[in-house]
Amino acid sequence: MQQPKVIRRELIYIGKFLQMVRTVYSDHEGRERIWESAERKNRDIVSIVLYDRNKDEFILIEQYRPPIAREPVRSILYDFSEAIGSLQKKMSKLTQLKIFGPLLEKLSSRIEQVSKEDESISANDGMVIELVAGVCDVDGEAKMEAVIREAIEESGWKPQRVLIISLDESVSAGMQNELLTTFFGTDLIYVGKKEGWEENGIKVHSVSRKVIFEWLDEQKRQGKTIDAKVRGNIALAIRIIDEEENIKYANK
Repeated sequence: MQQPKVIRRELIYIGKFLQMVRTVYSDHEGRERIWESAERKNRDIVSIVLYDRNKDEFILIEQYRPPIAREPVRSILYDFSEAIGSLQKKMSKLTQLKIFGPLLEKLSSRIEQVSKEDESISANDGMVIELVAGVCDVDGEAKMEAVIREAIEESGWKPQRVLIISLDESVSAGMQNELLTTFFGTDLIYVGKKEGWEENGIKVHSVSRKVIFEWLDEQKRQGKTIDAKVRGNIALAIRIIDEEENIKYANK
């Protein structure tokens, strides 16, 4: 068995924040293979579990994420229908009848069917429950400084005590290159959210530790998406909280 290694990387697309990459590498058998992935220009990202000790509550945020929102099927079919109509104008009536008659009849029936399907799309489609998070995109800024800045900007809460839960862990190694460092922030003071287009679209939730997982389940039933980093990191935070409470109790 050979050690896999990268031979070269080729840029497929360069956007404002992301780029698509084709990586040519040799696998464990020495064969040359290709892997396509997305890369963030700055791969270091941070997130934080915010916990208000005074109220025994976790602070989570909710915001719209276009990549996971479903596009109504009806709009796609209408676009297809318009394309057929454009082609019809260039053909004789007899050709239209033979080629497009049955197709348009089926398309009309399908549009009526998916109209009902589209109505089932939740009003919360595309809304995601998340931890406060962001990119380390300020020159010279340490990860802890970055996550405190993000906490203030997105939630209005500033943690005065911050611990590392995990350091430089992959978010989705098969898809992209982000490395996530997650923190646990307590001793919160409210300083107010940043006023901006992005921040104004963020809703802040304060949820009791006693019902946090039931609350997440309810949000999911309402059609919202729960970010994969939420449950596990909150469970780790609860473990830290319980251990600290046990130490305090033992020292009494």
